[in-house]
Amino acid sequence: MNDHHDGDTRLTEQVVASFGRTPGPRLCVLMQSVAWQFHAFILDRS
Repeated sequence: MNDHHDGDTRLTEQVVASFGRTPGPRLCVLMQSVAWQFHAFILDRS
């Protein structure tokens, strides 16, 4: 089960990193935060 969550975290890290190319710094921070919050929400429900 822990391996599953480790894979989820790596995927989330990749998604968060992809937002690093967002042109606006505020939008970048917002989208990265949304990705982490969504990740936490899903983990809390599983």
